[in-house]
Amino acid sequence: MVAERFCSIPRAIRIALTISAIGSAGCRERDTAAVERIAESRSKGGAEGGSKGQAKRKTNSSSSEKRRLDEKGFRVPPKMRTSDTKFYTAAEAAQIDLSVGEGESTILFVGDVMTWSDQMKRRISEGQPDYPFVATSSMVRSADFSVANLEGPVAVEAAIGRRWRFPYKMDPRVVGGIKRAGFDLVSTANNHLIDCGKPGIVETLEHLRRAGLPQFGAGRDLAEAARPYVAVVAGVKVAFLAYTSPETWIPDGAAARVEGSFRRRQKRMRKRMMATPSRPGTVVVDAEIVDRAVRSADKIADLVVVYPHWGIRYEQPVYEFQTEVAHAAIDAGADLVVGHHIHTWQPIERYKDRMIIYGLGNFAFDSRNRRAREGLVARVILADARFDRVELHPLFTRNVDTKVDFQAKLFKGESAKRVLERLAEASRPLGAVVHIRGDRGLVYALPVAGE
Repeated sequence: MVAERFCSIPRAIRIALTISAIGSAGCRERDTAAVERIAESRSKGGAEGGSKGQAKRKTNSSSSEKRRLDEKGFRVPPKMRTSDTKFYTAAEAAQIDLSVGEGESTILFVGDVMTWSDQMKRRISEGQPDYPFVATSSMVRSADFSVANLEGPVAVEAAIGRRWRFPYKMDPRVVGGIKRAGFDLVSTANNHLIDCGKPGIVETLEHLRRAGLPQFGAGRDLAEAARPYVAVVAGVKVAFLAYTSPETWIPDGAAARVEGSFRRRQKRMRKRMMATPSRPGTVVVDAEIVDRAVRSADKIADLVVVYPHWGIRYEQPVYEFQTEVAHAAIDAGADLVVGHHIHTWQPIERYKDRMIIYGLGNFAFDSRNRRAREGLVARVILADARFDRVELHPLFTRNVDTKVDFQAKLFKGESAKRVLERLAEASRPLGAVVHIRGDRGLVYALPVAGE
């Protein structure tokens, strides 16, 4: 009778009663994990795992999707919206004045590139692998050196793993599009690197090698994954380091606040993704790792850039582990930190006269999520062999808007101003002053008059 009455109680209350009833110290860790699973099951995203309920929903939705395939077998594009957002067309973007002072040079950084969707597959089949970059490539090519995050495996032979909730795989022809857009270097250190397993890592590295597009952040073994990429930009040797951070496997802010959530992800990620002397992978970052790596890179280069994949999806406030790693990097001698992952921008910090750009957001990422609306393009200006300032160009990335349609556009006018004003407000408590100049923001490493 008691059991019958208990079963008649709503499921959420039964779970709460069960957790409350388990009081022994030995069960606390399992209780925390149960609470975390509940939080994750209610979230819309995530990087791994999945409940039976989610699997059932996925099965039901997949049958609906099958009914919405076009004559070529591709998924029918999503229902689009049209906003009143102002943006630069490709022709207009090519006319933007991107000149810098005499003796100055630029390094451009963007966020995530993941062109995996059926929309992109269709365009590739039609000979358009460059499509995602058409409206921004003039800015990318204008820089002396350009860097992007390649958010996932590029593979043909390697199969997508079934353990991941949202696994991805890109057509190798995408690499040619990235290179033609003007990128000189891509990071492969991110939470989706392992989506096609270890064979997918090796195949990705091979496709990049064949295309002549250098990468950093992953490798066939630990030595290759941890090795900095050194480029000479206008006579200055710049070392680039890339890492993956454990919280990128946390689905949202609610799950992140559950006790022990980060440590469990850290342990799991190190087990599954960390490169070893005999296993391909990436470097899972912490403050000690970045400290040693920056000190080592500082001996072989004039400037050191740390380019981590970190943060909690769609959570713009900076996660405490991001701050810990960023400060450790600069304390060790890094000259600039530029991050990505959360699918939208994060604030800027000025720390010890160095700039930390916590998040650039998406660049060419085939998400249909309406929250993935805004990103940043960062043009960092070198003067007198140091990073003097950064130009921040707001980017319109909501793919389901007809004005984007899976091709990011640069905001202009009032649309750009609104993004920059929010960025300035979010960055002010972190010591960074965003000066709004037309459709761009400027942040100086050293304080200037009026700050």
